[in-house]
Amino acid sequence: MSTALAPDLTDTETKTAVVTFISKSPNQVLTRRKARHVEDGLGGKKVEGQEEWIQRQEDLNDSRIAHGRDPEPIDRTPWKVEFDHGLFKTDDQTLIDWMRDHRLYNNPNGFWEMGAAPDEPRPTLDQQMKAIAEAAADGDLEGVEEVITVENETHKRPTVLQVADAAATRLREIDAEPVSGASSENSGGHRSTASS
Repeated sequence: MSTALAPDLTDTETKTAVVTFISKSPNQVLTRRKARHVEDGLGGKKVEGQEEWIQRQEDLNDSRIAHGRDPEPIDRTPWKVEFDHGLFKTDDQTLIDWMRDHRLYNNPNGFWEMGAAPDEPRPTLDQQMKAIAEAAADGDLEGVEEVITVENETHKRPTVLQVADAAATRLREIDAEPVSGASSENSGGHRSTASS
């Protein structure tokens, strides 16, 4: 068992937000590093998995320390990525970078990051909803109408059009409301419009 405090490659990295990857195959497995065949001490070979490899590296670091040398960093990043029901979540930046560089990344038959499917229509549903929310919050009727125009020219998604129409209708109502100088306050302090 290792008693030395050997540096880990993952210890020096800053933690990142959790990234969720979605796979077309529900139980897809990606091999980052294959198990190794090492001498078994009896003239044969044995398979060494990640746990055994890490233990051997810790033992080697113990030996290095005993001989006055500095320990080597140990990469504890998982050797395999195993999707569970089509999902894999990680905050390990080394693993995130490796997955983003993988040949199956952003491939309709491979895997992608949640919210950024390779075959999702552009602009995405999330992008359109964000544009509607920002325009409505800013009171930008033209911005909401632009979203409606783009959506009608591209995907005609009912959800986007319903939300954008509701936002545009409300912004028109706000524009049509009388300005505070054109209304009077009744005795209860509520705004009311002049009626005859």
